[in-house]
Amino acid sequence: MIPKKSHEHTLKNAISDFLHDQHLDNKLAELNIINNWEKIVGALIAKNTIEIKFRGTILYLKIESNALRNELHYQRGKIMALVNLEANQQLITDVVIK
Repeated sequence: MIPKKSHEHTLKNAISDFLHDQHLDNKLAELNIINNWEKIVGALIAKNTIEIKFRGTILYLKIESNALRNELHYQRGKIMALVNLEANQQLITDVVIK
C-alpha cells in the first residue's frame, strides 16, 4: 500500500502562513507590543507614555515627563532589545522619543 501524501497543516502553521502571506505578521506583532507595553517597560514608563507609533521599523514614543524622556533617550538600545525580544523578531531598528 502506498502512503498518502500529507497536505495537512496545524492550525497554528496555517494561521502563521496566512498572516505572513497577507503581510499582517508585523502589524500583529506591533499590536502585541502596544497591548503589552506595561509588561515590557514597567509601570512607571507605561504610565508616562502618551503615544506609541510604529512607522516601518522605527518605534516612536511620546513621553509626558521631561526627566523620564531624557533618561529614556539614553536607554533606547535597551527599549529596542526588549521590544524585539517580545516580538520574537527584528521588528524595530530604532526608537525615537519625543
